[in-house]
Amino acid sequence: MAKFGLMIANDGVYDGKQIVPAEWVAESLQSYSSNAWKIRVGRNWKNSEYGYQWWSIKAGNYRYHLAWGHGGQQIVLIDDLDMMIVFLADPLHLEHGDEPWRIEKSNLNLVADFIASLPSE
Repeated sequence: MAKFGLMIANDGVYDGKQIVPAEWVAESLQSYSSNAWKIRVGRNWKNSEYGYQWWSIKAGNYRYHLAWGHGGQQIVLIDDLDMMIVFLADPLHLEHGDEPWRIEKSNLNLVADFIASLPSE
């Protein structure tokens, strides 16, 4: 996950090689829909937008790109801080209902709350 995030953060380049065209990376990180996630996640998960498999979330003073997997696994890119966060979680394979969603939401909020707590310049 970290290698993939690093490749995206570096415009498709990994280990000195262009793996994905930079144009595709730029297009994939664009937002094509706003208010994309209607279910409340938490107090610092705001203004959700969606692109090509990447979410864009506002937390505190920062907007970040988010690749979100089952259980709350996350690759987070905060362009303004040149920062990447990788969050591994139990993917809750084949689990559905309120309890797995509570766990996944907690994982999403942990990252959003951390980002919201970061000082701005």
